[in-house]
Amino acid sequence: MKKILNIIAQKPDKTGSGIYLQALVKEADRKGYEQAVVAGISAKDEDVYFDVKKDITFYPVMFETKELPFPVVGMSDIMPYESTRYRDLSEDILKKWKSEFSLIIDKAVKEFKPDIIICHHIWIITAMVREIYPNRKTIAFCHGTDLRQLETFKKMDSQFSENVVKYVIYNCKNLDVVVASQSHEKNLVINQYGINEKKVRVDGSGFNPDIFYMEKNKDINTNIKIVYAGKLSYSKGVPNLINAIKLLETHHKDIELYLVGSGVGEEAKDILKICRDNTYGFNIHVLGAIHQKELGHLFRSCDILVLPSFYEGLSLVLIEAMACGLKVVVTDLPGVREWMGSSINNSGIIEYSSLPRLKDIDIPVEEDIPKFERNLSSAINKQIENKLVISEELKSAINKKSWKSAFEDIERSF
Repeated sequence: MKKILNIIAQKPDKTGSGIYLQALVKEADRKGYEQAVVAGISAKDEDVYFDVKKDITFYPVMFETKELPFPVVGMSDIMPYESTRYRDLSEDILKKWKSEFSLIIDKAVKEFKPDIIICHHIWIITAMVREIYPNRKTIAFCHGTDLRQLETFKKMDSQFSENVVKYVIYNCKNLDVVVASQSHEKNLVINQYGINEKKVRVDGSGFNPDIFYMEKNKDINTNIKIVYAGKLSYSKGVPNLINAIKLLETHHKDIELYLVGSGVGEEAKDILKICRDNTYGFNIHVLGAIHQKELGHLFRSCDILVLPSFYEGLSLVLIEAMACGLKVVVTDLPGVREWMGSSINNSGIIEYSSLPRLKDIDIPVEEDIPKFERNLSSAINKQIENKLVISEELKSAINKKSWKSAFEDIERSF
């Protein structure tokens, strides 16, 4: 059986791409593959856990140490944990970052001797792997944030940022396979990186049916329970969600909002202050970051998931919530309708809310925000009033999006 080395430059369990990695590792383990993982973690972190039967050889790159005396570098400017932004790295610090990752990756390759290298994010770590190991089969996964980093560095207009962009594009265009989550993302990968379209394939994400499933006899809630799961940030639309629910107050007095996720920096502090100072007339429960099993349990106790983001890759929580029987409201993000397919889109389980105009990738035009919040409120109200009955056809459409099905599609690239 082939040996797979999985590489991610940030924490392997705290974000969407980390969950993606964990899911791939678990499905590969079920198929009998031997695996190792390289990831960036803080020296203060607890042990990383992989839910597998076979042992995983873990090669950590340690941050907040003498060698790398700063937090893990994150693919998003705002991460759910303390992090460093790529745009804030100097040329010297980036060299040190690359040197430390090169040492650990080289150790992993020499000791583990992988047949396949899987890299997460078409960014600096993947370019470096391709540069060092041009003859090893390398598959890269696009998670959306890599496209955003590339765009950010193009706009920085410095010699350093220009060199990073050239380095990434030059090496990544020679990858063996790139996996995008939907056709819109595939087209961006082809156009932005100059990768041959024959090397770019579309394979969706999935959910873990052992964690996300429907209750046979779900208790009927006396209150309307709405849940959000993601980072606490402006770009995720969390303050706008709170305002949108406030607009429902005259129609519904019995709403509870559950916020799952964490954040750092001023945006997260501001959102937490809004929740603490709650003047909205409905209860807001801030749960912080929770484990996947806890999330599945929470979903089964709620009624509606709302994802009000201005920008996303392919959000796993949408299909995870549906697998638990929740109705969903989501901004009309590129690729989501395509990923869901006609059976889900036409079932009533999902309601799309129009996006405002954006003056940057995830920053709305201010004058559009009131209309955006009204539209979001209307979509939420529609799902509150929606007496959805989940048919066997809908269950089947949702179940086809499990990680088992997704991995079998991806496995064809091996």
